[in-house]
Amino acid sequence: MAGNMSNRPDERPRSVRAWVDRWLNAPTDADPLYLTNRTLGQKLRLWILVGVPCLAMGVLVWIGLTGRFAPEAPPAAPAVAPAKAASRLPATLDDLHISSNRDLQVLDAHVVHGKTTTIEGTILNNSERLIYAAEVVLDLTDGHGSQLGGVTVRVDHLEPKVRVPFKMKIPEPNAAFALVREIHTL
Repeated sequence: MAGNMSNRPDERPRSVRAWVDRWLNAPTDADPLYLTNRTLGQKLRLWILVGVPCLAMGVLVWIGLTGRFAPEAPPAAPAVAPAKAASRLPATLDDLHISSNRDLQVLDAHVVHGKTTTIEGTILNNSERLIYAAEVVLDLTDGHGSQLGGVTVRVDHLEPKVRVPFKMKIPEPNAAFALVREIHTL
């Protein structure tokens, strides 16, 4: 019986499983309560075998959650000296130029409530030329100033130096104000 393992206590187990079983359990008894009747040493071995890996995993999770493995923050960029920052700014506000469309001006834009909610207003062509089409992008807000959305109004055929009224139905019945965001000539 070369391949068989006998149950004699003087023979060494030939597999890891048999070794673990022998280490954890006492020799098999005919007692139906053999798990309850284990010695204190056997019970402690079981708790060590189960508890140590669980404790190690708990410590690793705690270290990971507290950021112990997180990379260090990159070094902060050196602060720019106030004199150098000031040299980058324009000398006066006269040197500052913000481009804007001066050909068109929205004189009035307001929300009118009725059967339908509409935006009505007036655009002035400040230029000396005919503008074939213009688009005015308006932000709609409620009475508290919260933005509800935006609409684009298209106005065609703007004669030079002439005021042209516009009117457009909007889908926002709660709109209270119309704010001009952009003006484009087409």
